[in-house]
Amino acid sequence: MIGWAIAAFAAWESYFIIKQLNERYLVWDWAKKYREETGKPILLIGLRVNPLHPPNGEADTVVDLGPEVLGIPNGVQASVLDLPFQDGQFGVCVLEHVAEHMQSVEDVEQAISECVRVADYAFILVPSLWQVMGNRMNGQHPVDIWQGDQGQVVGRERAHEVGTVMVFSGRVPEVVEAG
Repeated sequence: MIGWAIAAFAAWESYFIIKQLNERYLVWDWAKKYREETGKPILLIGLRVNPLHPPNGEADTVVDLGPEVLGIPNGVQASVLDLPFQDGQFGVCVLEHVAEHMQSVEDVEQAISECVRVADYAFILVPSLWQVMGNRMNGQHPVDIWQGDQGQVVGRERAHEVGTVMVFSGRVPEVVEAG
């Protein structure tokens, strides 16, 4: 019986890992196509460390808090809460699995505002809140985020709803705290 439970749990977690990898590649395919059409660069927030993820080099500029970002071409050490770029400088900004590491819902709101400010489109990728090992048991995720049915971003500290890919263009969505 325990063997079946372990297999079911492994299948559950694998589903989310594969789903999130697929989401990452779909976003990057769209972002690269938009870059080809407009000539506007892609901004990635958060340095990638997993070899299965699209490479950091696919972005024209990569921003991260850690000094490791300075070791890659066009790496910028900065905070997503105060991006050192001009309004509309990028075609696409990808905040990929970073928002859930923010310390508060207000920080998430500020990060999304900055992404929308510097780019035509902002993609916000967050892990599914139904993923146990990759999210629920991860002590480095103090905030849970998802997109509400009115287009708003909903967040609360360690709540559990379904995560998604969120896309914003030209406006900062309302960020509300869930009750």
